[in-house]
Amino acid sequence: MNAYDDALDAARAYLLEGAPGRLPALISQAVWDLHNGPSPVETEEDDPNPETRWPGFSAACDELRELLDDLPGSVYVDADSGCVTESRPECWACPECDGDGCNDCNHVGSFELETYYELTSARALGGAELAAYIS
Repeated sequence: MNAYDDALDAARAYLLEGAPGRLPALISQAVWDLHNGPSPVETEEDDPNPETRWPGFSAACDELRELLDDLPGSVYVDADSGCVTESRPECWACPECDGDGCNDCNHVGSFELETYYELTSARALGGAELAAYIS
């Protein structure tokens, strides 16, 4: 895996942590439908459980849009640490030494983000193809 794939995995895990139970199954079904062609719409007779019943691609996209409203629009993933945040990371420089390193900052001086990824929740959860339908 490369750094971008690792960032996608970290973002996906972060977003699914508190997500409604239906979200992972609905995304999985929608991605399958998108890549393999339409699946038959299931009725209550086919699957009595509304949490796993397939509503069809268009209805699933509508439901996914609603579920995504409860998640952050974008997340930011530090490629080095895998840390995920909901706010854009900022660089930092010690005000005492202007980033050169001193006792006040434990000789760190400054912290610059070299690589972080900004990912929309739709793209992190469903990939670029599905995100085009649900964003």
